[in-house]
Amino acid sequence: MNNLIDVLKQKQGDLDNALHELANMHLALENVQRDIDVLRSALNLCLENKPETIAEETVRNRAYEFYEQRGFRDGFDREDWLRAEAEILGPFPPAPEQCLDMEPVSLN
Repeated sequence: MNNLIDVLKQKQGDLDNALHELANMHLALENVQRDIDVLRSALNLCLENKPETIAEETVRNRAYEFYEQRGFRDGFDREDWLRAEAEILGPFPPAPEQCLDMEPVSLN
């Protein structure tokens, strides 16, 4: 009888360990799914913000304001544009020219 109890205790310990491992694997899977969701959102934002869909007029107007503030000095048009774009779009999503270089990815 003691031998049977020892075997059952061992099996219960094995099951407890297996359940603990399964719980850890479940948490790891949730973390991977969360990472996939973040990547999917970032990719969608990137693809949505191609040059033809950006609020280009808003960026253009802000860049012109920088030009005005500088006293209409020429030669800074690219810097003004990039500064306006960064101010309006922020550091995220990536710049449109980076989006165009990305390969489409299916995360489904």
